[in-house]
Amino acid sequence: MQYKGIDNVQKEKIPHPKLGLETDSPKIF
Repeated sequence: MQYKGIDNVQKEKIPHPKLGLETDSPKIF
């Protein structure tokens, strides 16, 4: 599942390509 992959990335707290900030929020869309 792609969602599971996204959840993994969020837990890593990496800079979001659109936000440009570290985010662990479930609402990245």
